[in-house]
Amino acid sequence: MIPVPRNVIAVKQIGNEPSHKHRRLLNYELQFCRRNTQAIFRTAKYVYNTIIERKDSVIVKSCCDFKILENALELYHSEQEIKNSQPEQNTESEQIQ
Repeated sequence: MIPVPRNVIAVKQIGNEPSHKHRRLLNYELQFCRRNTQAIFRTAKYVYNTIIERKDSVIVKSCCDFKILENALELYHSEQEIKNSQPEQNTESEQIQ
């Protein structure tokens, strides 16, 4: 539910986990998420809308302000676009040579 840039998201390779117990736990959690996808999304949407519309003060107090996080992500994307569109500047030592 927290907005993040897509370029920092990585697929978890459960099979690469060295610990058998940890692989088993991750597989169990993945199965749970797959079985409960609709309920998870429904709950996430409810919490998001409750926070955005400030419907429930208890939930609002215990959650992040999603609009602030979304605005921060937009700002980050804008800064990255500007950074990536500027040509690389040579360092002083490269300019002297």
